Amino acid sequence: MILPEGPEGPQGNQGLQGVQGIHGLAGDTGDTGATGSQGIQGVKGDTGETGPPGLGLGELIYDSGWLAIDRGTSKLICTLDDTNVFVYMVGRFSYYAVHQRWYGSDLSYNSYDDYEHAYNLNGALWGINYDNELWVRRQPDDSAYKEIRVIVWQLTS
Repeated sequence: MILPEGPEGPQGNQGLQGVQGIHGLAGDTGDTGATGSQGIQGVKGDTGETGPPGLGLGELIYDSGWLAIDRGTSKLICTLDDTNVFVYMVGRFSYYAVHQRWYGSDLSYNSYDDYEHAYNLNGALWGINYDNELWVRRQPDDSAYKEIRVIVWQLTS
């Protein structure tokens, strides 16, 4: 015999949560997003201490190369635009013997008033005249400066 269905009863209490299932495979990585705007500049640091002064040599303005010079003669080397320069002069009496022997000359006098009677005039020297001409002179008794080389740099302020 089949009995007729009765009315639906009230909902029962919720049951316990079930066990979590296993994770699935990771998906593909998405596209990279747009670059954000640049941030503000950071705070500027303090200025450091001033360093020591440099050598003060500026631009190389003249190099004579090796020049032969006879005893007792002077030779015009160059004319300068400015006399605020550093002059470097060396000599040689053979191919390998570069030196500054008697640099500036080795003048011997009986007295300051006796320049005409100077003796033992060795060496070579340089000077700049009022026309800004750089000259070198090889003394008449010299045996050390068969050739000279003059190099000139502009000095920096």
